[in-house]
Amino acid sequence: METVYGKVAGIDVHKRMLAVVVCDRQDPEGSNQRRKFGTTANGLRLLRAWLLQEGVQEAAMESTAQYWRAVWLELEGHMKLHLAQARSTAAPQTRSHPPAPGAMTRRRQAPA
Repeated sequence: METVYGKVAGIDVHKRMLAVVVCDRQDPEGSNQRRKFGTTANGLRLLRAWLLQEGVQEAAMESTAQYWRAVWLELEGHMKLHLAQARSTAAPQTRSHPPAPGAMTRRRQAPA
């Protein structure tokens, strides 16, 4: 049987800011609470205190970099945690398609 938690949190982790939403799955109106926190030690303590005060039992966080680690360490042991690392939206630094075999050689050997 699948466990369904009453209150859950979603945390979008940035370098200097955490955007947090708390959802009550048992609320028929589906009202969400939103807050922003800093990523300093004090900000993380405030985040933990707020989530525990709200009765959050499970949290999922999304981060494209390593900034999630401090949040995880602060919340670990207080609730069930999930990490979702989004793909980077930056353009790839390499060619999308490798050149055909010999294409570069043919360009170099072509008469000027």
